[in-house]
Amino acid sequence: MSQNPTKLSYIKKTVKEYDFYFKKELGQNFITDENIVRKILSRSGIAEDDCVLEIGPGLGALTYSLIQQCNKAVAIEKDSILHAILKNNFAGCGNLTLLNEDVLKFDFSTLPALLETDQPIKVISNLPYSITSA
Repeated sequence: MSQNPTKLSYIKKTVKEYDFYFKKELGQNFITDENIVRKILSRSGIAEDDCVLEIGPGLGALTYSLIQQCNKAVAIEKDSILHAILKNNFAGCGNLTLLNEDVLKFDFSTLPALLETDQPIKVISNLPYSITSA
């Protein structure tokens, strides 16, 4: 991916191009501040040999930096339009697996196989509001 998904110009262009509308029931929100991304990642303790699960990647603001910092990542996005955007924008990223699923119904026992690891898996997210109580 050549363009950072925290840039407002990228967000506006992409939202228009894909005819995307925020879905209140999914609690969608996008990170637009690179400082927030840096803080989340620095406090996460994720290292280059780690395998990571990202919940609700949205347009990929965390994902963009995460895949440069970790060994392998799985990102689970429920919204099919956002999943299509991510799939297009992160095509060719060999250390990222994108899933179009509801994380609340996801079978977490499949993660080690997806990430090809028997090591502990770290989790990171700009957690969608709609799943915070669940």
